[in-house]
Amino acid sequence: MPELAIYLAGSEDPQVRHCGAVNIANLAAYEECKTHLVDHGGLQALINFAKSDDAEAQLCAALALARVSTNTENQTKIVDGGGLPPLIALGVNGSRDIRYLAAVALANLTASSAQDQKKIIKEGGLKVLVSLINSGEPQALGPAAAALANLASGEENHEVIVEEGGLDALITLIKCSVAETHAHACRALSLLAAHDTNKPKIIEKGGLLPLSQLVMKSKSAEIQRYVASILGQCANDENNNAKMMVVEV
Repeated sequence: MPELAIYLAGSEDPQVRHCGAVNIANLAAYEECKTHLVDHGGLQALINFAKSDDAEAQLCAALALARVSTNTENQTKIVDGGGLPPLIALGVNGSRDIRYLAAVALANLTASSAQDQKKIIKEGGLKVLVSLINSGEPQALGPAAAALANLASGEENHEVIVEEGGLDALITLIKCSVAETHAHACRALSLLAAHDTNKPKIIEKGGLLPLSQLVMKSKSAEIQRYVASILGQCANDENNNAKMMVVEV
């Protein structure tokens, strides 16, 4: 069945090609098909659909990439196989649903290796994530926050995350009403706070007040642990103590 869908996706007939795109997206939901699709020409078909001017084909490509990227074996294959540029382009130029799916795929891909994370940042993935967060699109905020938190897990990414507006975006997420984003944002901030140069920046950018407000109203033990970690790391610096004491809640 995957081979047939891939074959149809390569047809010169637009209707047949569309049928192939839909079938690939549907098959990508099944774990047993995910690696087979990527390994047997499905990835290239999805890249072609993502690059096309057909909005429905783009949607199928984004959905399929979001689905096959949950498989750890596929993540590096997608990154190395040319999947990043069209995926990132969809995150910028696609419809609202397509941008959401692109964010989901990036969240999955950033959970891979440090080398893959570096390539994602180099190709512009970080900029897209920050842009999606700043756009305030509720649907995309959760996966974009997860992807940013995944990138923050690599200490070598901290400097570029801050430089490209990631820290500001995370503080924005703390303040937003979409609860799904809070744990991801807190996780990312706790990781960034481990770096000495980031501690004063979190304070200077006004991160402590929304964090304090969040932890007081949240019943999530996960969020409470992350916020406690952030506050503890920021307080572990005499230069920050005075700044921290003037925060009122």
